[in-house]
Amino acid sequence: MNTNFRTKLTLPGKMDFLPLALAYVRELATLAKLTHREIKFMVLAVEEACANAIKYAYDSIEAGDITVVGELSPTALKIVIHDRGLPFDQSLAPAYTPPADKDILHASIRGLGLYLIQQAVDEVHWQNKGREGKELHLVKYCRQPGMIPVLSEANADTCTVPECQTPHPRITIRRMIPEDALRVAQCFYRTFGYTYEDDLYVPDHLIRLNQTGEFISVVAVDEETGEVVGHDALVREGLKPVGEYTHLVVAPAYRGQRIRQRMGDFLEQELHQLDVIGLFGQAVTAHTISQRASESRGFHVCGISLAMDSPYVFKKIRFAPQIKETSAEADARPPHRESLVFYFKYLVPPPDTMVYAPRRHSEMLAGIYANLQVQADFREAASVGGQGQLSVRLSGEDKLGEIEVEKVGADTATEVRRAWRDLCDIGGAEVVYLYLPLSDPGTPDACRSAEDHGFFFSGVWPAHAAHGDYLRLQYLAVQLDPAYIQVFSPFGRELLSYVLQEQQRNSAHRGST
Repeated sequence: MNTNFRTKLTLPGKMDFLPLALAYVRELATLAKLTHREIKFMVLAVEEACANAIKYAYDSIEAGDITVVGELSPTALKIVIHDRGLPFDQSLAPAYTPPADKDILHASIRGLGLYLIQQAVDEVHWQNKGREGKELHLVKYCRQPGMIPVLSEANADTCTVPECQTPHPRITIRRMIPEDALRVAQCFYRTFGYTYEDDLYVPDHLIRLNQTGEFISVVAVDEETGEVVGHDALVREGLKPVGEYTHLVVAPAYRGQRIRQRMGDFLEQELHQLDVIGLFGQAVTAHTISQRASESRGFHVCGISLAMDSPYVFKKIRFAPQIKETSAEADARPPHRESLVFYFKYLVPPPDTMVYAPRRHSEMLAGIYANLQVQADFREAASVGGQGQLSVRLSGEDKLGEIEVEKVGADTATEVRRAWRDLCDIGGAEVVYLYLPLSDPGTPDACRSAEDHGFFFSGVWPAHAAHGDYLRLQYLAVQLDPAYIQVFSPFGRELLSYVLQEQQRNSAHRGST
């Protein structure tokens, strides 16, 4: 852009109009030829600034406008957010100070908004205009083309993850502190684009989750640049004693240096101080890299989750599928939902477990428990009465439904069927998972009823039920191509074959009824 120009957009100071301001800034940043990453973080900075102006500039009974001014030159993009609301003195605002120690559970996040804005752009300035109000100036310098290297998919290895050829000896592994959060988001973007979970792209969300203990995040930091080049975490829903080992990423340029293993070792050391008895995790099947890493850490295969996740986009890597196709065919093929291998690892000696196994699945369940190195006490089914208990969840964005049965009762089959239909017909779920407690004598009958309506065997979820393990069943309302599923371990491939056979059997059964 070789011409200077200035534009402005004035909108009512209401959150409903914020998307218009963000779209305006996004287009200006595109004209400035900023990179996709720079555009995203310029927009995030403006979103934070405008949201603060809307929230704090005007009293609740007062109407006012927010003006966003864009000034574009060959060297920089300047965005000015202006309002004529309550006076504000930036020098009196709380300054955000990252904590000096590793414990962030009680760290203050006052002043974090302005700190994150400062991290996203090159310059931040306040101007008080007296009776004309106040302005926040954000400046992003325009880089010359080619200054920021981007690894295109065309140049990426078609079978393996590109590894760093030059070692980075100054990689520090530690607990995440608030000032790392933005760089964690950048690391996920470089690997997954914007296809990962929202919390990982919103720094203040990630900070709050670590403060509550729902997340325990570990990062790998290049001490020479300050860049976060890896992230690993335990997620504890409701602070349960079993957590999910997840959100694992290593920046492509830093692979091949045992960063993944070092983060995992550090995280497990941290967990010994908590009441966590076990970890579960799920590895993608687009490749076997994360599966091999999971099994090297002592995780054991106990389930296959077909089409569980929305399609992933690995920005730096293209993996070769198990079927032959040209690049043009691969590009033309619609993204498919990602199947996952379900893993579990006990951090304490596993207890003996009581299992009311559906008879047709008893042999496979015995194999799963042997693989988990757990002594299972298999018992015969029994009829149950009374009212059951279950909960239902829907992730609309992922089109994923979950039905968790805490207790099997005489009404469970009817309630599961009603929840399943609501999730698919009203919620638009493409995949539904059903969890049945294996310590409940009514589970075999509940399993048989669910399979009559198209659910099929998926594996075991250890230590997650109130009194033991869950039997996992699943239902698919989308087409699945098994050719794109790659599984590393022999037992994992055996379990995948069994799950696919059960899916086909139940599909044929539904087609004949």
